[in-house]
Amino acid sequence: AKLGWDLPTAIDESAGYLTRNVNSNGRFVYRMTGEGKPLSPTKYNIVRHAGAIYALADYQVQGASADGRVKASRVTEQAATELITRYVRPLKADPKLLAVWSDPKEEGGKKVVAKLGGAGLSIIGLMGRYRAVDGDGGASAKELETAQGLARFIQFMQKPNGDYTSKYSDDDGKATDFDSLYYPGEATLGLVMLYEADHDQAWLDTAMKGVGRLVISSRDTRRAELAPDHWLLIAI
Repeated sequence: AKLGWDLPTAIDESAGYLTRNVNSNGRFVYRMTGEGKPLSPTKYNIVRHAGAIYALADYQVQGASADGRVKASRVTEQAATELITRYVRPLKADPKLLAVWSDPKEEGGKKVVAKLGGAGLSIIGLMGRYRAVDGDGGASAKELETAQGLARFIQFMQKPNGDYTSKYSDDDGKATDFDSLYYPGEATLGLVMLYEADHDQAWLDTAMKGVGRLVISSRDTRRAELAPDHWLLIAI
């Protein structure tokens, strides 16, 4: 049924859904029935958790509801802390490289893996929050440091031609059996947002190399087959 909301109200309602359906640790209700009952409560996707931080961080700056913006600010802080403390750790092979590790008990699979998209979207979420609070406070300093470690992981995952490897595990190294359409665009946007915060040219250089590869690969594809890579469009 058509609810008749104008756009600002619809955005308020969407943000309100996220801020209501989150626990005290900053973990969102991942799936829910139309009757409001959680589905598969043990399942969780940390990449989408990071995406929710990004959405709410934008809302806490631009939302129409003052009360909603306050609630969004509180939730993004909790959710960012959950992301950093529970899912971010260094690679065993290099302690300078931070990755976001997906838990197989939550996402399926047989082993803990670090996804390029997890690093990219986590930087996007953390830098969205950093931008929302103008870089103030100790928590923001920790988030910036974390984002920089994740950016070094993205650089590590970039191939000489500008393309990226999508997954990594401590046991097997870089995976060769999976490529994601959206992870490179997410990584690119994360690097650009980090560059806006700390002005390190290295992040912009990596991002531009990745953009060049994506543009070339798209040019070599028939127009009818081009995918709507929204993350890349935002980054550009």
